[in-house]
Amino acid sequence: MVKAVAAAWFFVTALLLQGTLATQFTTALRSDFYDRTCPELESTVALTSWYKYTNSDVVAAGDLRIYFHDCWGCDASVMLMSTPDNEAEKDAQENLSLSGDGFDAITQAKLAVEEICPGVVSCADLITLVTRELIILAGRPRYKLFYGRLDGRTSRAEDAIALLPRARDSVDTLIQNFANQQFSAQEMVALLGGHTIGFAHCSEFDYRVYNYSSTVKERGGVLESDQLLFEHPLTKPFVNMYAANQSLWYQDFVAAMEKMGTMNVKNTPGPDAEIRLDCAVTNPRP
Repeated sequence: MVKAVAAAWFFVTALLLQGTLATQFTTALRSDFYDRTCPELESTVALTSWYKYTNSDVVAAGDLRIYFHDCWGCDASVMLMSTPDNEAEKDAQENLSLSGDGFDAITQAKLAVEEICPGVVSCADLITLVTRELIILAGRPRYKLFYGRLDGRTSRAEDAIALLPRARDSVDTLIQNFANQQFSAQEMVALLGGHTIGFAHCSEFDYRVYNYSSTVKERGGVLESDQLLFEHPLTKPFVNMYAANQSLWYQDFVAAMEKMGTMNVKNTPGPDAEIRLDCAVTNPRP
């Protein structure tokens, strides 16, 4: 059933009441961060992503969801495996539907990059890069990336439960959830357009089939929150605007993805930040 809905969803649906909030971007990230230390990074990951994309019809959607679920801080904490004393984010109920192919695309990219630039590129940066490459392969717009993130050493299931929005959340709940991340109403509806290459776990929608330009307007959104956004007076104008103008949506989707990837990241080495050698486990302590 997942394959049948591979074009069904990227779960980002929310709105922030109109107002002014101080945006907290991380300015230390740079587009040229790896130019000297790993100049073949992007071409290498483009190749591994292409190979994975040609062998999986859900991987682009899968990585887009992984990116979203990780990027409340973009520290690759969603990649860490649980241990006997800790249930990691990956095993939280909200993350059980994340794509195995999506995780594998990141793992394969990491293996290839470690061959040419060992110990240089973080898993957090690779999640961002693999997602971008797969979006391009799916026919979506290219956008500039900024690098320099470090990987976190902590991953707790309770954090995912507390922070991630849910498919059946009310609009008011979504407002509060995304207000905490400082996204505007227009940015969040632009991110909603990611549904055009996304998918949801079957248990999250059961019977709906999604198309950004028409299905929600016909009261058939995949997720209950999709339909509520079209029906809510504060978000309906943005849904209509993007449904009528795909070029504008592409532009705003790119801007929102760039913002999501640069907020609240770790980029200072310390006891809780590192460049993992294996994305699934933290490095041994010295």
